[in-house]
Amino acid sequence: MKHTILAFSIMEVIRRIVPNTMMLAMIFIMTLTISCTSGMNINGSNMETAHKSVLNIKYNLPVEQRMEFEISYWSLRDQTKTDEEFLDIVDGKSAEEMIVIGKKIFHVRKNDGFKEYKNYHSWDDMIHILGREIGQEYDY
Repeated sequence: MKHTILAFSIMEVIRRIVPNTMMLAMIFIMTLTISCTSGMNINGSNMETAHKSVLNIKYNLPVEQRMEFEISYWSLRDQTKTDEEFLDIVDGKSAEEMIVIGKKIFHVRKNDGFKEYKNYHSWDDMIHILGREIGQEYDY
């Protein structure tokens, strides 16, 4: 929504100073730029768009980051009470931001004695072990 309002404001200014043929080219470029820059962030409009954008981001990440990103996303989902709260948190987040959140969740849960994390010494240890266990089953 923020991008749309900004684009329309900029287009109005441009319309006043640029001939019509140039205007069409500039609209196309602005639309392309806006859609490309938001393509690597989670769209938290609703759960369906969030899941779709996560899949898109996942498959565009380097292989070594995919598992961290996905574990982070689902860990946050697991600890968040409502869809609305979850969507508010993830909306606009990049893969890197989600991984930071995932690491924080890991450390809090590890310190709280979360039984699923007892065999892992650290986040990196967990990712390494899970990656080895899942191996070829994990959809890279």
